[in-house]
Amino acid sequence: MLSPSEQIDHLKLSAEHAGLTLPAVELPESHHLVVGRMRLHYLDWGVKGRHPILFLHGGGLNAHTWDLVCLMLRHRYHCLALDQRGHGDSEWEPTADYRFDAQVADVEGFIEKLKLERPLLVGHSMGGFAAMGYAIRHAASMAGLVLVDIAPEISMQGSLKIRDFIKMDREMDSVEDFVERALKFNPMRNRQLLRRSLLHNLRQLPNGRWAWKHDPNRMPQNFEHERDERKTMIMELGPVLTGVMVSGRNASSMASELGSMVVTEQIDAMRALGVDPLRKLVTPRIFATIATLFFLTIVADACGILGGGAVTVLMNHQNGTQYFNMAWEHLRNPDIVQGLVKPIFFGYILSSIGCFYGLRTSGGTQGVGRSTIQAVVTSSVLIIFVDFLITHVLLTIFG
Repeated sequence: MLSPSEQIDHLKLSAEHAGLTLPAVELPESHHLVVGRMRLHYLDWGVKGRHPILFLHGGGLNAHTWDLVCLMLRHRYHCLALDQRGHGDSEWEPTADYRFDAQVADVEGFIEKLKLERPLLVGHSMGGFAAMGYAIRHAASMAGLVLVDIAPEISMQGSLKIRDFIKMDREMDSVEDFVERALKFNPMRNRQLLRRSLLHNLRQLPNGRWAWKHDPNRMPQNFEHERDERKTMIMELGPVLTGVMVSGRNASSMASELGSMVVTEQIDAMRALGVDPLRKLVTPRIFATIATLFFLTIVADACGILGGGAVTVLMNHQNGTQYFNMAWEHLRNPDIVQGLVKPIFFGYILSSIGCFYGLRTSGGTQGVGRSTIQAVVTSSVLIIFVDFLITHVLLTIFG
């Protein structure tokens, strides 16, 4: 932590570096407020009675992000900067509930408890999302919304770069180690300003080492795995579920149809007339099934993604444009190839299995029933097994 004199020096140096002329420097009041079951810390720069502005910091940061801004505006507005859950001096959520809705609920509760009338919300990065969420629900009662380094559409490449930086060693031997690492990430920063800023965001542990104040569980530990799960619809669910459903419809239909032709001796009649049953009956069914399953898989993928978008917008009250943009950015060409290669194999499997069991039917009408069941079960099991093999091979090729 910085002492009061160090905080004042830090503000003066920040203003000088930014080319600003500071008014009389007054430090904020530090307060805690319980919202729901969370203890939240905030800085009150004053002045009460003036129009309120609530500042929300970005991920991995804290309320001191806005120190210089609040100091410059406090002569006209009532400036408050909130440490969001799991950040700064606010409480860590014990169940690691850092969902978008939870952050928006914190903002709602904070504004309600302090009785802020027609607040202006200023959000940076993660705080910008919370501010947008609040604006969606309470736009009529707000004076305005300011977004910094955030928009309804985000660049996943930049977001991942920041996440990777924050997820690096949480504990280091000294503050200087954190300074050196931060300078490698952004060499343009002023070392002295950076060091003092980091002191607002670090705490010293009982063993003498230093660590980030923010909760390490606020982000998924395996973000790459979570990101890959979003592609499951294209790579796995779309092809596999469509293949299994079509096997229940087409494989059974082919087996029963060809089985009936076998027990009524129509296949024997075709052979007697010199007609090849494989060429006339099996080959068209295989090609038709492959083509149909290929396009049905595309339809299934589209329906799955649209369904996810509907849930995101209607139930989670999140931005639909952002959902679709992120879904698109997460997809790579190999993912699309994998999702479209599988239905070709699945179509061949279920059609050939259906025809195979149909042509080897025996035992009259009871045999037709047995062939139908065997075709459905065998094709369904083979689809799941071949899906595993194809996934393994394609992952080996594309990585």
